[in-house]
Amino acid sequence: MRLLRRLFPRKSEVWRPFAEELGGRYVEGSFWRGDRLEFTHSKNVVRFTAERDHETGSWATCVRSPIEVSRDVSISLMKNWPTQQFFNAWGLFDFLASVTNQQKTSLADLQIEGEGFLLSRGSEARLFETPELRTAISRQTQLLLLVGEARRNSFARAGKRPELALLVPRIISKTDQLSELLQLHIQLTKTLCATRIIQKP
Repeated sequence: MRLLRRLFPRKSEVWRPFAEELGGRYVEGSFWRGDRLEFTHSKNVVRFTAERDHETGSWATCVRSPIEVSRDVSISLMKNWPTQQFFNAWGLFDFLASVTNQQKTSLADLQIEGEGFLLSRGSEARLFETPELRTAISRQTQLLLLVGEARRNSFARAGKRPELALLVPRIISKTDQLSELLQLHIQLTKTLCATRIIQKP
């Protein structure tokens, strides 16, 4: 039993000390809401949660924070996501790009390692010209990156306020992976502000 606990620790056993080490807060869950981590960065509260997609039954570690936008922003980046090949084979992403007036750009064209693509309104692709951001994304083996209004896909939430969301299709139980995801969120926020895609908090 002890060996199994070392190999597969409980989420709280990893998330709580991770929050304490980096000056965050571990919030105990309730019957209706699960546990979460909270960090304050540039006056925004960044939340780590483990969420279940009720349609597929799969779990993901989600990092979310509210953002202020001066115009309509819609950025979706998918890297090695579990359903990616199936939907891509049926041409659904190309159809989505056409009906939403977006451009589909491969990760290879963005000089990002991995299989996947970016859906954006053209000028927003300049966000990924930053080497630091490309490197941070390349460290993630699987990733769904969303900026703007909530959209209808796995784990998307219906909400009135635009948000920045990073999703990894598993519950992360290693501190180095949690740290890399937090650093990606911070780097993405900085780059979004520098390129004036979102407003500074």
